[in-house]
Amino acid sequence: AVQAVNAVGSTVNTVNCTLTTPTFCASLNRQACGITVPAVANTCGNCLSGYNGIVGSSNTNCFNGITPSNDVGAVCTENNQCYYGLCQILSGSTTGTCQVPSKVCSTTVASEICSGNG
Repeated sequence: AVQAVNAVGSTVNTVNCTLTTPTFCASLNRQACGITVPAVANTCGNCLSGYNGIVGSSNTNCFNGITPSNDVGAVCTENNQCYYGLCQILSGSTTGTCQVPSKVCSTTVASEICSGNG
């Protein structure tokens, strides 16, 4: 009976990482999906040792330190050039600036909208 409960418990705690391969996460200098607690489906884990970036599960790059070339306000052309993974390019322009993205309110219910109340 205890083995059955343990088996069910480990199945419930497993997250779907089918769309986030270990190779993809390594290319971002992050741990593989499912390692960071709490794990988020199809999302890489924490930054690898020696790298900095968004703390916790994320699919943004981790950098070997913050530099003026990837900090908020720096000129960019792609999201992966920015510390927080957001290069905001205005319509009609070829370059933009690195920005801090809005926080995402996570929920486990697909149709549920975040209340914004924490």
